[in-house]
Amino acid sequence: MAKESSNTASSANKADENLISNADGNGLAFMGVQARESGVSGDAVGVDKIRDLLFGNQMQDYDRRFSKLEERFLQRFKDVESEAKRNLEMYESNAKKQVESLAAQLRNEKDARAEADKEIDRNLREQNQALEKQVRALSDQLSELEREVADRINR
Repeated sequence: MAKESSNTASSANKADENLISNADGNGLAFMGVQARESGVSGDAVGVDKIRDLLFGNQMQDYDRRFSKLEERFLQRFKDVESEAKRNLEMYESNAKKQVESLAAQLRNEKDARAEADKEIDRNLREQNQALEKQVRALSDQLSELEREVADRINR
């Protein structure tokens, strides 16, 4: 394990040295010397500086692109969130209207049935009274007929 990490570190140092020597043509000789003199901890800083000089414009471009993407994403997220909220409010409003409509229908139906029950009750009472009147009339007729028959028999 120790050999592997030392091999990796030495190959990283060689890669850094190659990068530094190639950077001489780009005006980076001073940084290359400074990076060689500073040692291991300085290597990382030097490599970061070199990387920044070589890829700085691209990284700034990527940063701009990512920040634009992030802004668009956040804006789209806000738009979707507000649209979802609006849709939910519309759904709740429609559901509330439908519930109120159904409640009104039920009340109207209940009132209509109660009125129909009253009408049926009134009709039943009237028919009952009419039947009682007919029964009394028939009873009176029967009594009259019984008297007549009794009178005829007695005569």
